[in-house]
Amino acid sequence: MYSSAENNIKNQVNNAISYLSQSNIEVDCILLDGGGNDAYFDTPIGTVNQGDEITTGDTIAASFEDIIYTLKTTYPNAKIVYLQLLNLDVVTDFSEPQKQRYEEIIEQIQLVIQKYGLEYYDLSSYVQAEHIQADGLHFNETGHNALIPYIAAKIDSLI
Repeated sequence: MYSSAENNIKNQVNNAISYLSQSNIEVDCILLDGGGNDAYFDTPIGTVNQGDEITTGDTIAASFEDIIYTLKTTYPNAKIVYLQLLNLDVVTDFSEPQKQRYEEIIEQIQLVIQKYGLEYYDLSSYVQAEHIQADGLHFNETGHNALIPYIAAKIDSLI
C-alpha cells in the first residue's frame, strides 16, 4: 500500500483478478493482511471517508480502500477477511514512532473494514518472537505454520 510500491500492490491485486478470471476459479474467500511495511515510509496515512464517497488521494487509507473496492466489486459474493498478524510486542525492527505509525495505519484499515462490512480477524496474540524472521518484521516458516490452523478455522467458518 505504501507509496513506493503502491502501483506494485495494486498491480498484484489486478494480476490476481486477471488470473482468476481467466481460470474460471470461483472465489469464496479473500484473505488480506498488510500495513507493516507502510510504517517505514513517509506516505501520508490519510483518513477514510465514512460516507458513500470513496477515499481518494495518495494516502495509505485511499490505497487500501481502492483495493477493497476493487475486490468487492469484482467478487461481490466473496467473504473478504483482513488478518491482523503483527504483534508489536515481538516485532523488533520498529522504532517507537514506527510502532505508533503502524497503529495509526491499522486504525484506518479498520475503518475501511467497517465501511465495507468485511471480516476482521486478529491473530496477533498468537504471534511469538520465534515466528519472526531475522529482519524483525516478517514471518518465518515456523510463524506461517503456527498460524495455519487458526486461518483455516476462520475460512471454514465463513464458507
